[in-house]
Amino acid sequence: MAIICPKCASANIEGASYCQACQAPLKPASPLKPLAAFAYLLGFVSAAILLNLEPYNQDPALKFHARQSIAFSVGWLGLNIVLLVFIAFTPAFLSDLLEYARGIANLALAVVWVYLMYQALTGTQYRLPLLADWADSLGA
Repeated sequence: MAIICPKCASANIEGASYCQACQAPLKPASPLKPLAAFAYLLGFVSAAILLNLEPYNQDPALKFHARQSIAFSVGWLGLNIVLLVFIAFTPAFLSDLLEYARGIANLALAVVWVYLMYQALTGTQYRLPLLADWADSLGA
């Protein structure tokens, strides 16, 4: 028997937690939604804490957000390291341009970070296009 999404009215498979069309939660929301947003707050530090605390590492939605937070913050840190290395070894006019690009990238990633926290707080399991598969493979 198919589960009908209350938000978009599309049919979903039995036992699905989120709508396949709009990603709205199909089951009652977890009381751990604020903790899912906390997983993003301090990056991989808060996510690692939540993945290692006993009652919280059993919730699949919380584990997903913690793993995606780790993937996102490691990617953000890696991008900054690569850009800083290029800035250090390029001529002054090019390093100024790269520093400006790094500032724009950090601003864009900060907006995505806040958006991910908002999605976790509302109970939506938003998957980052490039990092979600890697996040799923973390600690199967």
